[in-house]
Amino acid sequence: MNSCLLACFIISSCIILEAVCHLHDELLHDSDHEVVYRVPRGIHGKKKDGECRYKKGPWSDCEASSNMQRKTLNLKRGDTSCEQTKVITRKCKKACKYEKGDWSDCEISTNMRTRIDNLKPKSDSSCQPTRTISKKCKKVCKYNKQALWGECDPATGKKTKVLVLKSGNPQVCEPNKKVTKPCHKGSGHGGHKGVNKGRKADDYGDEDETNGDLVL
Repeated sequence: MNSCLLACFIISSCIILEAVCHLHDELLHDSDHEVVYRVPRGIHGKKKDGECRYKKGPWSDCEASSNMQRKTLNLKRGDTSCEQTKVITRKCKKACKYEKGDWSDCEISTNMRTRIDNLKPKSDSSCQPTRTISKKCKKVCKYNKQALWGECDPATGKKTKVLVLKSGNPQVCEPNKKVTKPCHKGSGHGGHKGVNKGRKADDYGDEDETNGDLVL
């Protein structure tokens, strides 16, 4: 009974060692047409390592689900310990080149515009024939800021002026823009000194000011 168990253990160990050896095949040479692996032989170096020479097959088409390609290597030369075939894989290299289309008009409801690009010839067959690019519209509303400031409101301590739309899409831009700022001492009483102070301390943040215009 013990002899049988020992024999089974030895056989199992040999099978495991043989499998481990195959997992550690070393790549020696890789050219356009063939691949050569060094295969470890036996245990403790009692047998000389062998070589398995394989002929390369073509890469398969790209699998859309995995984005992988496969290539089968067929044994060209080697002893019985060499695998008859090996399969190697790689990620697909998609060469998807597109001709850019024209941007559409801005969609008012979404404030987005789109562009449809068409696939160029000689691109990968797995590429989509068209692609759609979307981006936010650039809202450019230019207002005339030369309007005069109104009188100071004692209740709020602020004064107001209304900017009138000078240029921009009327469907996107507000026709008038109301802005406010804190009152300064002397403003609203007709004094020139107070008016000058108000002009110097104008704390309304203009994004871009050119020739008296305000761009928002």
